[in-house]
Amino acid sequence: MGQTTVDVSSERQRMALPLISKHQIPVTPENYWVWYEYIYGENEPLKESLDRSIEKKQPVNTETTAALFRRYIQSTD
Repeated sequence: MGQTTVDVSSERQRMALPLISKHQIPVTPENYWVWYEYIYGENEPLKESLDRSIEKKQPVNTETTAALFRRYIQSTD
């Protein structure tokens, strides 16, 4: 995996923030991290889980994001 450039990182941020806003989720480090990882796409289990929730029109809210963070990000650190 190569180093992420400022331009690439900025583009991911520009893509993540509207999704956070769309789902009315506060921009906290953990919430942002989930959506950044979703945009980045390398955390496939997180992306698939979030895609399933969106496709099934299940609520994607603070609780959902917190659970995704614990399961797919925090548990891997």
